[in-house]
Amino acid sequence: MIEPNGARALGNYSLREIATHLPCDRSSPILEVGCGPGALLTALKEQAYSNLHGLDLSETLAGHGRQFLDVNIAVGEWQEHLLASPDCYSVIVALDVLEHI
Repeated sequence: MIEPNGARALGNYSLREIATHLPCDRSSPILEVGCGPGALLTALKEQAYSNLHGLDLSETLAGHGRQFLDVNIAVGEWQEHLLASPDCYSVIVALDVLEHI
């Protein structure tokens, strides 16, 4: 599993990749699909984004993120989640997901 400092470093790398696509309003709802333990969510939280949601298939990874990184991660399929929550997010991030489909 990933420890907080490792999560911070990995999350900051991902954050640099998507920074220009993030909303100026730091309370805008952001969903990360395939978030694993929540490294990017951790980096976003440290940048004062406050309405963060993660989604992953692995209860183990999600539980680790909730317990050790204090991030909001649900477990489930992205298609079902988005159908159940249409128009809920300003930004949906899916880094490192396509290679698993």
